[in-house]
Amino acid sequence: MGPLIGHDGRNLPGSRRTTVAHSVIALLHGVAPGNEDGVLGHLTAAFARCGHDIGTHSFTGGPRPRISLDGVRMLVVMGSRDSSTDRSLPWLDDESRFVAAAIARGVPVMGICFGAQLLAGLTGGRVLPGAAMERGMVDVSSEQVDRVPAGPWYAHHRDEIVPPPEADVIATSAASVQAFGYGPHLGVQFHPEATEATLDVWRTSFSATAGAPTDDDAEWEADRRALQEHRIALAARTGTLVRGFVRSAQRHLADVG
Repeated sequence: MGPLIGHDGRNLPGSRRTTVAHSVIALLHGVAPGNEDGVLGHLTAAFARCGHDIGTHSFTGGPRPRISLDGVRMLVVMGSRDSSTDRSLPWLDDESRFVAAAIARGVPVMGICFGAQLLAGLTGGRVLPGAAMERGMVDVSSEQVDRVPAGPWYAHHRDEIVPPPEADVIATSAASVQAFGYGPHLGVQFHPEATEATLDVWRTSFSATAGAPTDDDAEWEADRRALQEHRIALAARTGTLVRGFVRSAQRHLADVG
């Protein structure tokens, strides 16, 4: 699945123009070309079952072609090894402006982990350092199970979300807010996309040693085993989550259209 590129937004060096070909854009962070399918994990099939295909784009890794919101029905902002509060990141301002433009334009946004934190910050919430990393299969309680199913979800984060005052807190764990809704937008702190292949991409893309043995090898292997054990249930929960997001997005788009 190739990158999605377009022609809206700020001029970037070497930019060019192409036509938007997908109804959903996923913004990726630090993922090497060719690994898009692995990092999208369960999301690809879940959106496909709702009649939508996913194109990908990244603001990380240097100058990229400009991207357009024209024809985009939904935006998904994926996870990152970086913090959404780190203003030293050279790409963060461009991505923040793009996501803010989507929100202002009424394009429903799903934020995942880093993406949920960015969504919170752009809508009046805050992101704070957590007391400890939340990693592995996490028990999540939900107030709206048709929108965000309860049950164990895979998490891998240190920062915590304080949702905007107008948001609905939909799901929580013992440690943090796990999902919030803000109009047609949805932020989830856990990783509904995660499969064993997703972790493999993270491990090679996000590690400074590019996949060489590291001190947390045992934790990665434990995470892979847990995702393999829960794969069928996680795929089903992700299907429910995406279906709820798409339905909410369709209602919103019908109201504003």
